[in-house]
Amino acid sequence: VVLSALEFFGVTGDRVLELGDDPWTTAMVDLIQVVLLDNAGQVSEYVQLIDPTVERFRTIGDRWGLAMSLSQRAQLEALDGDLEGALASWQEALPLLAELGAAEDLDLSRMRVVGLRLALSDDDQRAAMRQELQVAFERAVAAGNRRHEAIARMNLAGLELVAGRHEEVVRHLEHVLANGDPTSEFGSGQMESIVRAQLAIARAGLGDLDGADRELAAACRSGLATRDMPVIAEIVGAAAVLAHGRGDDDHAARLLGASAAVRGRADRSNPITRGLGETLGSRLGEVRFAALTAEGADLDRDRAVAFALPGGRPGLET
Repeated sequence: VVLSALEFFGVTGDRVLELGDDPWTTAMVDLIQVVLLDNAGQVSEYVQLIDPTVERFRTIGDRWGLAMSLSQRAQLEALDGDLEGALASWQEALPLLAELGAAEDLDLSRMRVVGLRLALSDDDQRAAMRQELQVAFERAVAAGNRRHEAIARMNLAGLELVAGRHEEVVRHLEHVLANGDPTSEFGSGQMESIVRAQLAIARAGLGDLDGADRELAAACRSGLATRDMPVIAEIVGAAAVLAHGRGDDDHAARLLGASAAVRGRADRSNPITRGLGETLGSRLGEVRFAALTAEGADLDRDRAVAFALPGGRPGLET
C-alpha cells in the first residue's frame, strides 16, 4: 500500500510493486490511486476505478474503505451533474463515518451534502434549509462548540451566497476567520482557501472589488500551498466571478474553462459558476462562449493554474 503511493510520485527507485491477489490490498491500492489522482486534478484517470473499488470494499466488509470510496464516487457524480446519485452515495457513507467516529470526514461530508441540496433547491426549499441551518447554528452556539459553530456558519454562508445575500455571507465568513483557525480544523489551508474564495465572490457582489481582489489573492496563497487541485479549481471559479464583475466577460469565460482544466473535469454541481456560465452564454453568445471556455480548458493543468492567478495571463493571447 505504501509503495503504491510512492510509485504515484515516482520515488520507488528500482523497487517493484507486487500487488498479489489479496482483495483488501488491491482495493486499498486502488482507493489510494483514486484519492491521489483526484487531488492532482486527474479525474478522468480514475473514473474506471471507482465503482469496482466501492464494490470490493462492500464485499470485504471494510466500512472505512467503503465510506471513503463512496465519498470519492459522490464527488465524481457531483462533478458530472448527477446530484441525486451523489446524494445517495454520501447518504450511504455518512452512517459508516458516524459509526467509525471519523468526525472530520463526517463533518466535511455533511457540508458537501448541504452544498448538493443547495444546488438542487428552489427558493422555497432554500427558505426551509435556512431555518434548518439556523437551528443547527443556534445549537452550536448554545453548546459552546466552536467547531460546529464554524461549520454552521459556513453552511449558512453557502446558502446565502446562492441566494445573493452577500452581506450575510461576509458576516458569517469573517467571523469564521476571526474566531478560529480553519486550517487547524480541516488541514493544510484547504478550508481557509475556500472560505476566502467565497468571501471574494461576496465582496464582489457588494461592489467592493478591491476587497474581493485581496481575498482572492489570499485564497491563492493558501490554496497553492496545499497543492490541492479541487481547492485551486474553486479559487479559479471565484476569479471568473470577479472578472465578470469587472466587465471582462471574455476573461471570465476563459477562467471557467481553466477551472475545468485544473480540476480535470468541469464542475456541474456548483450553482455559482453554473449560473455565471449561463449569464456569459447569454451575453457573449453560445458560440463565442464555448470557444472562449475551450481556450481555458485546453490548457494543461499547470498552465491553467498560472493563467488564472492574479497578476497576469500567461499561456493565452489577450
